[in-house]
Amino acid sequence: MLFNKAISLRDLDDGLTALKVLDEYGSYTVYVLSQTSQLLGEKIHLGRHRNLFAKSDKDLNGIVTLLASTVRRNVVNEQAVYEMLNLTGGASTLESLELAKESMRAVKSTSQYDIVFSLINPNPRQLRASWGIEEAIDTYLRRFLAKLSLFADFRIESQVLYNVELGVRPKHNGQTSLNELQQDDLPHTINHIETRLASYVSTNPTLHFIVYLATDQDSPLHIVNSDGKPLASNAFLSPRWGGLVLQNVPRLLPNTTLPQSFTVNMQVVMSVFLSQLRLLLGINTKEMPADIERDPPGMSGVRDWEVDVLLRQRAVENLVTATQTLQSLAELLKKISNIVINDDVGEKVKLATESIEQAHLLFSEGDMKKGFLMSRQGLTAAEQAFFDPSLLALLYFPDDQKFAIYIPLFLPISIPVILSLKHLKYFFRRDAKEKTA
Repeated sequence: MLFNKAISLRDLDDGLTALKVLDEYGSYTVYVLSQTSQLLGEKIHLGRHRNLFAKSDKDLNGIVTLLASTVRRNVVNEQAVYEMLNLTGGASTLESLELAKESMRAVKSTSQYDIVFSLINPNPRQLRASWGIEEAIDTYLRRFLAKLSLFADFRIESQVLYNVELGVRPKHNGQTSLNELQQDDLPHTINHIETRLASYVSTNPTLHFIVYLATDQDSPLHIVNSDGKPLASNAFLSPRWGGLVLQNVPRLLPNTTLPQSFTVNMQVVMSVFLSQLRLLLGINTKEMPADIERDPPGMSGVRDWEVDVLLRQRAVENLVTATQTLQSLAELLKKISNIVINDDVGEKVKLATESIEQAHLLFSEGDMKKGFLMSRQGLTAAEQAFFDPSLLALLYFPDDQKFAIYIPLFLPISIPVILSLKHLKYFFRRDAKEKTA
């Protein structure tokens, strides 16, 4: 019935997912439509959920082979998982070097992130700005973060800053009448703005997303690429830090009452921020082959199978990093003979080891959800054991450093003591001779 009522593959994909027949992390369903179906052309269709659609053909083996290859290369993305394993383990190939660029852009895997949205108004006397950030977060971001609830928890903050400038002077282009920011200027803007961002105590990685309102003197202000052409988004991304969007405001007209009111276009801003957040979290979907078509991610901003790819890659990263951390701890114990492992550290090492083994077992059984959670638990326990305060003192004060510290203190005192022992020995020998005489 559902197949007959659907007017498009997108509707069919949503309807099948709503039935919850098989909608688990890492599980995919392939639907082979009849040759006469008008919903699908000759291409394989990849929905935004965990469904694939293909048209039947006389060569059934050929369809199965093509679908299996599509799932492995484009849905599961095995190559990315292997390259993440090589990269985290220290091996390097051309593919892993490309992945290294992406991994350096993405933040470290953890259980919680802080996201801070900031509106910067450098001249509040001329401009009164409003931006409706709460409604924008609910409209454009909540669904995206809900999709990633298994991956991590997100805490969102917002703030408005006044009298904060870029820290660099844009260059005026006489041909285009634009004030331009070159790519070389962008790091300086981050360094200057970062000193004015509100800070609070948190051990979680923080991602900053900034809307900067250009002053009347600098408008129109645009970021240009290496070819000198303005960027359509008028925004840039800083790896593992966040992103910034420049918003130009209308020029002040004569006899304008100050401050002038201005409302930020949050639809444009949040679409840029959502794209930047995807890259910072490690969600980077590459182009599909010509024989595969896919649905857009929709209002959530991320496809279900993209979440699966993220969980696989981060699980591999967690397991390799946790294993390397435990190996480093074992090598440390071999080098420092007088180190003492208390029961708390021992329990953390045990928990990390068991979690790593359990994660491998769960992934071999196809349970991605529990396997990812176990990998994250193993990484957390391994890092807690390695950085335990009881080990830090021995780590920073090994035996050779103790000798270097104490010898200058005790050597000047020990010299008079040794000389006194020499005189004392001479005294007892002389006393013994007098008694025998």
